[in-house]
Amino acid sequence: MLDAPDAAATDGLIPIADTGYEGAPASFRLPHKQPAGGELSTDQQQFNKVIGAVRALAERQTPT
Repeated sequence: MLDAPDAAATDGLIPIADTGYEGAPASFRLPHKQPAGGELSTDQQQFNKVIGAVRALAERQTPT
């Protein structure tokens, strides 16, 4: 199931997923997970905001 998005990455597309895609190919962009007992850096938090915003736009455009 992850082969098609991974193949799309070779065409210049960057697959974006959520943290549920553990073991996703390296070509996927995943949000950073908060470490147990720790916090994310400011850069990691900003990255997660961008990923979330892009995913939200894409999910609103995807027909169900």
